[in-house]
Amino acid sequence: MNLEERRLHSFGRWPHTDTTGAAAFLATPIKLAKSGFYHHPTPQYPDRVVCFCCGVALVHWNRHHDPWFVVSARWLVYPSILRC
Repeated sequence: MNLEERRLHSFGRWPHTDTTGAAAFLATPIKLAKSGFYHHPTPQYPDRVVCFCCGVALVHWNRHHDPWFVVSARWLVYPSILRC
């Protein structure tokens, strides 16, 4: 999943499809794929995404969660990610 195109393709069944208006989700498939995530849902977590580099999985996305911020915060917590 190191290719952005393949990561983007994984979001075919992404559950958060509202991308316009006041209730729009910041975590769009394009932003998630550009941030290094691919969609790997489970029955319990239909919005589960996984970082292709370090394998960290994130769930429970809400409309205010921004993938760019998640990546930035992750770098501060896990400096080894810079070596991925």
